[in-house]
Amino acid sequence: MAKSAIATGLGQKSVSGRLNKVIRQLLADGYIEFTIPEKLTSRLQQYRLTDKGRNSLEKSQKPKR
Repeated sequence: MAKSAIATGLGQKSVSGRLNKVIRQLLADGYIEFTIPEKLTSRLQQYRLTDKGRNSLEKSQKPKR
């Protein structure tokens, strides 16, 4: 997803500084990755979940007993 799509999905009107900070932290922690890693400043750059991110998301969505 693009940053703007992430912001819209979270109910924000635009990309905020806080969202940028969270995205940088998710990248650093390995939960998301760039779709075009060789061109970090591309206008077409987007983000996708890594296996670590998918596993964490699945664990958080499981109902607790």
